[in-house]
Amino acid sequence: MATKRKILRHRGDTFPIVIFLKKTDGTAFDVTGYTFKLTVSNSEAAPESADDLFSSVGSISDAAGGEVSFPIVAEKVAATGKHWHDIEMTKTSDSTIRTIQDGAFELEQDVSK
Repeated sequence: MATKRKILRHRGDTFPIVIFLKKTDGTAFDVTGYTFKLTVSNSEAAPESADDLFSSVGSISDAAGGEVSFPIVAEKVAATGKHWHDIEMTKTSDSTIRTIQDGAFELEQDVSK
């Protein structure tokens, strides 16, 4: 089952989204041999389609520490409001896909242009 988590950002912010995977005992989950994809959509139940705002391929920052970073491009996070996201983890050895996180993805208006 995926972890429910809300991501709250300001419109146009480009710092990466970083996640840390942990085992049930609280220790780091080694992400060696996995790939990651973040998808943000306008619709909570949309299949991959034109409803997607953007996708970002995760970069493993610290494999043994379970750290994965998703780069963000400013043009992709310009639409303020409530959207939805999920993060999929794919095991490269057998292509098994598991959704590890999902929930709201909210972009708030900011003052800076």
